Amino acid sequence: MENPSDTLSGKFVKIGLGADNSEFDSSVLARNLQILSDIYVEIAEKQAQFATSARSKGLVVGCPADCGSCCEHFMPDVLPVESDMLAYHLLLKKPTLVNLVFGGPEAAARPDGCPFWNAKGGGRNCRVYEGRPLICRLFGCSTVHSKKDEPVFAFCKRFPQDPKLPSRTYTGEWEIAQNFGFVPPAMSDYSAMVLGIEPDSAAERLPLDKALPPSLNRVALILQMTARPA
Repeated sequence: MENPSDTLSGKFVKIGLGADNSEFDSSVLARNLQILSDIYVEIAEKQAQFATSARSKGLVVGCPADCGSCCEHFMPDVLPVESDMLAYHLLLKKPTLVNLVFGGPEAAARPDGCPFWNAKGGGRNCRVYEGRPLICRLFGCSTVHSKKDEPVFAFCKRFPQDPKLPSRTYTGEWEIAQNFGFVPPAMSDYSAMVLGIEPDSAAERLPLDKALPPSLNRVALILQMTARPA
């Protein structure tokens, strides 16, 4: 589960771009990234509410210390807007990591799965945590819909069983709220919201390592074209 202080907050330009770049701010890219940033913030707020509510019931809800194993050998699929957000983050905050995408010794030495997974991270294994895509934000602290369209919350298999909890899986808003006091965000709801930013992009969903190179080129070009003269 993410710490809300670690996520993007407010206007997405806070991750690096000067807020006075009105030409960039009026671009379609900026509009899309702002919408996505607002969605990410809403997810973080709901997850924080869930954790706070659980703590008020004497429960500890969160990933085991120094875990991060959910991302190991995993390559997320992303929509173009998610890839653009991560490209924006890389270009403005962590440009040295771009080599992990385009090749070279760094890319050759990386493990299978996400290029930004750091096996030696000690629980902070994601090198691009602030810009990570939707599935990475929701995994471990979200609900899925059952066949009866009820929310279902289940703990990650690595999450230790709290002796005060009767089960590892909870179905329906009443049962979830009864045990935790708050229902975490629904994965399908937020997936639909992200797709709604660019409704025609569903067919363009790609594995992260395939989606990032064109996104990096596209975002870099727009940033260059809208940059103010020094």
